[in-house]
Amino acid sequence: MQLHDTIKAYGLISRLNHWLGALLVIVLLGLGLYFHEMPKGEELTYWRGIHIGLGTLGLLFLLFRIVWRGLNRHTQAALQVPSLQKASHITHLVLSLSLL
Repeated sequence: MQLHDTIKAYGLISRLNHWLGALLVIVLLGLGLYFHEMPKGEELTYWRGIHIGLGTLGLLFLLFRIVWRGLNRHTQAALQVPSLQKASHITHLVLSLSLL
């Protein structure tokens, strides 16, 4: 498997970026929901600190992902109606911004 993206397929780094990012979002969501209901105290402070630390690492990871995407060629999108292609692009942009 190639490290870089090609016109036909995503490379190893892009795939790892995708799945590690998804895993990180799920973990951060779970931690946020877990400590949200806790009473104030040391345990809440501990879990909130982990959440903030992982979120900071996630931000660095997201920035790397954006740079990597900009430096590599994009895979060719599936042929579809122009309006669906535009909607797909907008949806991808909104999801990326919501992660940020």
